[in-house]
Amino acid sequence: MDFVSAVQTAGCLLVIVTFAAGVYAGSCWLHPLRLCRACQGTGRQRAAIFRAYRVCNYCTGTGTRPRAGRRIYERMSNRG
Repeated sequence: MDFVSAVQTAGCLLVIVTFAAGVYAGSCWLHPLRLCRACQGTGRQRAAIFRAYRVCNYCTGTGTRPRAGRRIYERMSNRG
């Protein structure tokens, strides 16, 4: 592969990665939350004894958690 072909391939890959990152960022802006994996979105977890339920420690009973892209955005916006 010659130099010009390598540069064109790298440029095409850069465009694809930038487009995918933009789509993900837009998706995180529109849908910032996902279901909590610990409680499957119910907001409660089953206790080990007596088959009782308790509030989920990870989502504090909401059943949702922020997505990774949303957490990164919030950390970057709080720096300024």
